[in-house]
Amino acid sequence: REGDVAGFLDVHETCGACYACLVAKQTTRCPHRKVYGITYGAADGLLGGWSEAIWLKPGVKLLRLPAGLDPETYCAGGCGLNTAIHAVDRAEIRLGDSVVVLGVGPVGQSIIAFASLSGAGQVIAVGAPEPRLTFAARMGATRCLGMDVGEEERQSQILSWTGGRGADVVIEAAGAPEAVRQALGLVRDGGRVVVCGQYTD
Repeated sequence: REGDVAGFLDVHETCGACYACLVAKQTTRCPHRKVYGITYGAADGLLGGWSEAIWLKPGVKLLRLPAGLDPETYCAGGCGLNTAIHAVDRAEIRLGDSVVVLGVGPVGQSIIAFASLSGAGQVIAVGAPEPRLTFAARMGATRCLGMDVGEEERQSQILSWTGGRGADVVIEAAGAPEAVRQALGLVRDGGRVVVCGQYTD
């Protein structure tokens, strides 16, 4: 209702009839989807990007914030929090799993928290700078590795911490193409890799 404080889902106009929507259950990959801040340009109207007001097109899903939740607190999580929930859901973390999170920005920090809450036995944060790694420990990381440690040494350390097998789950939240390649070297045979930071071709 008018006056409610609400968030909104930026992916919309999915068709509900294609392979991504019906079979894969990945509506964010629907070829017909529109995304605020990504698929619209300035000529399309007030549809996002640093403006004080935007037009929410018909059909965009709204999420009314509960009473008592400060809007600034919700905004601190914003898109990163929703992305993290989706990534952890896709990862299917099981009780006791070892989880490596590549990237300790807003998305990575949220993934660390959700992985810990999901019952992971180990949550290993990899990233920089040092204050973010310190914060990652507060969010639930059981071990942290900085980018000052070389790639081969990081891989060796993670293999050591996971009994030589590699991690059960690796979630890429760095947005750097090389992190996707590194994830494949850190996951155990038969493990799971979720790519959520790398958003370009």
